[in-house]
Amino acid sequence: MRATRIVQAGPVLLAFGMDWLPLVGERPDRLARRMARRHGASHAVLSGSDRAAVGLAWLAGRRDPAAPYSGAQIFALLNPRGTVAAILDMGDGSVCVLASHEGVVLSRSDRIYHDRALARAVIDELRLAYPRLREQPASEPAGGLRLDELARHAGDEARLWRMPWRGWRRVGLAGLAACLAAPFVWQAAAGTREGPRRIDPREAWAQAQRQLLDQHRVHGPAGTRALLAALYRQPAAIAGWRLRLLSCRLADDGAWRCLGEYERADRRADNRGLLRRAPPDWHLDFPSLDLARASWTLAMSAQAPDHARPPPIEGQARDWASRAQAILPAFSAFRLDARRPLEPAAPRDEEGAALPRPPDLRRYALRELRIDGPLRSAVLLIPISRHIGWRKAALTIDRRPASGISASPINLHLEGALYETQDLLAAPGDLPGPPRGLPRTPRDFP
Repeated sequence: MRATRIVQAGPVLLAFGMDWLPLVGERPDRLARRMARRHGASHAVLSGSDRAAVGLAWLAGRRDPAAPYSGAQIFALLNPRGTVAAILDMGDGSVCVLASHEGVVLSRSDRIYHDRALARAVIDELRLAYPRLREQPASEPAGGLRLDELARHAGDEARLWRMPWRGWRRVGLAGLAACLAAPFVWQAAAGTREGPRRIDPREAWAQAQRQLLDQHRVHGPAGTRALLAALYRQPAAIAGWRLRLLSCRLADDGAWRCLGEYERADRRADNRGLLRRAPPDWHLDFPSLDLARASWTLAMSAQAPDHARPPPIEGQARDWASRAQAILPAFSAFRLDARRPLEPAAPRDEEGAALPRPPDLRRYALRELRIDGPLRSAVLLIPISRHIGWRKAALTIDRRPASGISASPINLHLEGALYETQDLLAAPGDLPGPPRGLPRTPRDFP
């Protein structure tokens, strides 16, 4: 739930910052009311000719005689075809990202930011999911990029309708619950004389660490093999178009977003031919006559670091580092950064004091990893990737001839992290460094 902002644009009230949820099923109006009640929204509006989404607003306490209109819904009505996005100046230093697809407001839009760079990042993310997204320039007068333009097109389809108040039902249920709970009140009051329930330090620390580790992923040999297989499957040339670069990044939802750029290498090649030959999971966009962008999603198996059971720091520094050193000549760069503990913020007790960390709770650490080299050398990484999680992979194509074991016209760039565990009885300041023979600088491998 986000705070809904009301903006006065002449005689019209416009609502921004609403939550938009998809509607799947029959009777979308009934589904919309059910969702609004479930989320405690005071107002709602349907979006799309087939009512494919509902926008929720929280305007409780307002006594305006006229219901406000949804600015995002007006924008969607003005753009019934394709995928369109815009950055609206709110007039107070903030901006709002508006976006629609086939006349339906997108759920990741209608968000207000005080930094235009954040709004620009949201549109870039939307472009990954909708490669044919068209952004309206600020100079376009009829694009709804000004508040007065949105207000001028306000109509009944964008008007918010108020949810009926069900307070009397809640009051009755609350009264009934109070009567049923009355016999237990005395016992509960007696229990409070002994003070509030104490928080279990071990349970609180375990939960905090669990939440932190869930934000990290270890792909291991299976995930690494799947990532490299996807890179190898990428066609270097297709329908007269030639691959220039390829980039895949790990998104917050665990999926990989891939983007490939192709340049027109044959003067007989055209967009129609590429569309016919492209794989079915590609979303193609043509930013210029000689450039095509293909985007798709890649799924890879992964698990949290604690489920992957990484070895202790001493074992990684001895065994993993030795195996990595054996394959160094096959890469042009192999960098392992300084160790960083994966330590959650200390949970606090009822009085706000930090809870002591249980001494037997396992500690985790990671080391950032960056690798550059020929694509053909990447297969050497599979045996040493058991406790590695990747977050970025990129291919670059160099048309110039290359020589040497670490040189190639097709070069791979990888970024990730190597995960480790610390001895259970070691203190945070006792993290051991690499074994003798390995440098103790952040750049372990040149």
